Amino acid sequence: MYDFDKYINLIKDRLSEHRFYHSMCVAKRARELAVKYGADPDKAYLAGILHDIMKELPKEEQLK
Repeated sequence: MYDFDKYINLIKDRLSEHRFYHSMCVAKRARELAVKYGADPDKAYLAGILHDIMKELPKEEQLK
């Protein structure tokens, strides 16, 4: 359903190594929690991957 590799490569290019690692850990945990609580694990995983995608851009870029 989702092309996770596409999104992983997208954030890898935009984020520092530390924030990339953090986002992947969040994605993994989000998937685990979704399974536990009956939510869609793929959507949760994708949300975890993307949750900080704009975090390291300047505020002006984030607002656009």
